[in-house]
Amino acid sequence: AGKLYFELLRCDGLPKVDKFSKDDCFACIIYEDAIVNTEVVIDSNSPRWMPWTQRAFIFNIHHPSSQVLIGIFDQDIGKPNDEIGRVAIDVTNFAPMTEYTLTFDLHTTGYLEKRKKAGTVTVRLRLDWVDYRKAFRKSLDFPKTNYINTPTRQDFRAAHFTAIGQVRCQRSKCIVLHELEAHPCL
Repeated sequence: AGKLYFELLRCDGLPKVDKFSKDDCFACIIYEDAIVNTEVVIDSNSPRWMPWTQRAFIFNIHHPSSQVLIGIFDQDIGKPNDEIGRVAIDVTNFAPMTEYTLTFDLHTTGYLEKRKKAGTVTVRLRLDWVDYRKAFRKSLDFPKTNYINTPTRQDFRAAHFTAIGQVRCQRSKCIVLHELEAHPCL
């Protein structure tokens, strides 16, 4: 039905999660059935993704009411990445063929009663519709369920936090499913 042009520009006011150095930040971005990561910005609690880095993406739009999900992380080598914050961006109210540069608050969870602000993220985006009538017709239907595949457990955890937020439990059903799919001999 169309294309979403998305660019992650910067984060500000991120909490320090590394004990001995500044954070090594990257973003995980999910839109419908696509998942991408930006490059890692080394030693910065206010990272800036430069134009020559991997920060801009083009997503195919299958349903007009899909949300852009962004998770910000501190990269840790050899252990799970630290979760910093996440945001869900609703693109239904954006006018097509208009470029927006917007700043959103990051939070650690999607649950309103447990939200803590974890800095801000600034993005640039634009919607282009190929066929307005087709987009309108699709908006009347329920969106289809999207499935995302990740190659590693580290990527799965990043996608899980980006989509849902912090979930503190010993072993969620999703992690168990991931382990069974990745290692059928377990």
